[in-house]
Amino acid sequence: ERLQRGVLSAGPGGEEDDGLAALRALVDAYEVPTACRKGLVPALDLDGGRLKDSASPELKKARGKAAKLAQKLRSMLGGVGARGAEVVQLSGGRLALKLPADDVTAELEKGSLLVGVEGGMATLEPRAAAALNAKLSEANAEAEAAARRAREQLAIAHVLPAA
Repeated sequence: ERLQRGVLSAGPGGEEDDGLAALRALVDAYEVPTACRKGLVPALDLDGGRLKDSASPELKKARGKAAKLAQKLRSMLGGVGARGAEVVQLSGGRLALKLPADDVTAELEKGSLLVGVEGGMATLEPRAAAALNAKLSEANAEAEAAARRAREQLAIAHVLPAA
């Protein structure tokens, strides 16, 4: 059962939608053949609901590149941010600073982009982070494409022959 859930949730965001609920009901009743299980289990993080980096060399390389860029960006944002600023992840994987709204003026004068304001806190992307954020978004897209290809390769190698 954990294998079946891992396969279904190892998609782009690991999120389930209504379309997957019906598929999950069908899959939950299916007994996974031993050969299929032996081929898939090493490639899946069953608890995390995603493919392991080791599922393919391309996936490992793509995720490694994205992780390095994210770390570089986090480090840079930590040095740029005002006191009390927190590095946050926006949708799409971009990183930004969240800080008290009262402290935003100085950052905006430096060319930062205001992303949002909520509950007395402002989220902004410093100008220095824009280019690195663009590279990070591209690297995240490459990692998603590599994960998709790895899922396809796993299905061809282990699921289709067992069907």
